[in-house]
Amino acid sequence: MHELATAFAERASTRNLALPAIEAGIDFSHVKFERDDIFRGYIFRGTNLDGAAFSGRASFHGATFSGVTSFDGATFSRGASFGGAIFSSLASFGGATFSGDASFGGAAFSVWASFRGAIFSSSASFGGATFFGEATFAGATFSSWASFRGATLSIRASFRGAVFFFWASFDGATFFGDASFDGATFFGDASFDGANFSGVASFDGAAFSGDAFFDGAAFSRHAGFDKATFGKESRFINAKMKSKTSFKGATFKTKPPEFFGAELHEGSVWPGREAWPIPKATDEGEDFIHAYDGSNSRWTG
Repeated sequence: MHELATAFAERASTRNLALPAIEAGIDFSHVKFERDDIFRGYIFRGTNLDGAAFSGRASFHGATFSGVTSFDGATFSRGASFGGAIFSSLASFGGATFSGDASFGGAAFSVWASFRGAIFSSSASFGGATFFGEATFAGATFSSWASFRGATLSIRASFRGAVFFFWASFDGATFFGDASFDGATFFGDASFDGANFSGVASFDGAAFSGDAFFDGAAFSRHAGFDKATFGKESRFINAKMKSKTSFKGATFKTKPPEFFGAELHEGSVWPGREAWPIPKATDEGEDFIHAYDGSNSRWTG
């Protein structure tokens, strides 16, 4: 009876437990989340979700991550929503796999954001997202459509070696720092209409299998397309190239590029005539002549 009374007394007593420090982070590394998990509007100090597996939908819509945040190697089997989320410190999704739709529309990355080697099997939306620090998508794979429409990339942005299997839109995106698409592969159409490049823009060795649109795009510093390959239509209509632009070694396989109304710098470098296509049918001849006339009239160097 004495033991029983002691047990009841312990249960009825009040114990003082120490709460985690307010700056303490959360470690969910390699945790399996088997249901739909909604963290909408949550505030996270520091978060380690490396290798975490989300079997259901994962919603971090409007969440705030005030500390270092890492989703390296995490897997999202269904949809993942980070729309409007705020990342106040380093944010890394290196090698993460998004099997469902991935939404980062309107998200804000304050310091550094890495999606290096990430795999997006379904749609990927970064429309209107703001990257105040460096952003890297180097080696990332986009199997469905990818949208960076209206996104702002403030320092350095790297899409080096990224692969886009469907269409990719960077319409109206603003690159304040250097932007690298060196060696990127676009199997679908790629659109940079109205994009603004304040730093160096490099597409050296990029491969455009679909149409490539740069209508109304503005390049304030050097723009490089050296050894780039354009498989179909390529348009730079009304584009503004305020500094040296280089197409050295570039190849236009089926159609000549269109530069109607474009402003080209006199120091621009163009490929040799052997790189330019010739019409395969007589009904294409007039279109080719117009394209060459529109381009030649602006070749001042």
